[in-house]
Amino acid sequence: MKPNEPVEVVIRPEDLRITLPEEGKLQVKVDTQLFRGVHYEIIAYDELGNEWMIHSTRKAIVGEEIGLDFEPEDIHIMRLNETEEEFDARIEEYVEIEEQEAGLINAIEEERDEENNL
Repeated sequence: MKPNEPVEVVIRPEDLRITLPEEGKLQVKVDTQLFRGVHYEIIAYDELGNEWMIHSTRKAIVGEEIGLDFEPEDIHIMRLNETEEEFDARIEEYVEIEEQEAGLINAIEEERDEENNL
């Protein structure tokens, strides 16, 4: 990413866990809930008016205040208007580069070991 590039900070709906309000990192008020066959899709709003989409097997009550919890690794930084597919592709590129660098380091270390054993 470039310096000062606009970004979005996102958490995937399936990474948000419903808690008691006082136990969550965030408190939100449930606006709508729709059962999607495997999970509930819940739309809620925080006190600043930010919309939160939650996918949960736990049912919530419209109008109820709930807490939301998540782990730090659940937070994703995306380029502004970047799709999830574009984000995943970019992360995969980083992983491939790291794997290539690790392979080069291993090859250099093996070569040094062979030279030292001669």
